[in-house]
Amino acid sequence: MRALVITESDGDVTLSVDEVAPHGFDQGDAHVAVEYSGVNYKDAMVAAARSRVRRVPRVVGGVDAAGTLAEPFGALSAGTAVAVHGGTLGVERDGGFATEVRAPARWISPLPEGLTPRAAMIVGTAGWTAMASVLALEHAGLAPDAEVLVTGATGGVGSQAVFYLARRGYRPVASTGSPGAAEWLHALGAAAVIGREELSDRPERVLGSERWDGAIDCVGGPTFAHVLRA
Repeated sequence: MRALVITESDGDVTLSVDEVAPHGFDQGDAHVAVEYSGVNYKDAMVAAARSRVRRVPRVVGGVDAAGTLAEPFGALSAGTAVAVHGGTLGVERDGGFATEVRAPARWISPLPEGLTPRAAMIVGTAGWTAMASVLALEHAGLAPDAEVLVTGATGGVGSQAVFYLARRGYRPVASTGSPGAAEWLHALGAAAVIGREELSDRPERVLGSERWDGAIDCVGGPTFAHVLRA
């Protein structure tokens, strides 16, 4: 198969497009002919020197992929459109930056009718993470019309979280350090847009006044601490 191979030796990382044999997979894994793979922030971390994310010195990159089954797999017939995501894909096991990928059943998701492999990878891992966050809030009892803060709202996860929240009847409050993105965020469905500086005042306070019904934090660090206080 043709693949983008990430190799580290003595602290130096090289990326090369090579013909390689699939390896590191188990008997019974699905065999997917890859059509598309997203480029994620995690992929950049995997390709960094002395990466704390990559677990092996050599791996085919790509933490997600979409395409079709090259052969029958369980109840799924060959040619079924699927997405591949999760586990150690592209981190320890060869990932989606290749013409094919092998993965266990728990990493395989058949695509709904009407969702193409290309569209699935446009949504990608960021969209999966955003929707998982929204569903977690709903599972915790958050009801539509609630006001939900989204930090890092112009990023891949944050922007899609704003979009999904609005479509499901919530009132997303988008926090961003990019004032020029306000119009775009409103177009996605943000009920309000605030500057990230609003989340950095009075860091010495243990608790603040309650401001939102829920939050999806895509920033971490001091911002996350402020979100917990409010």
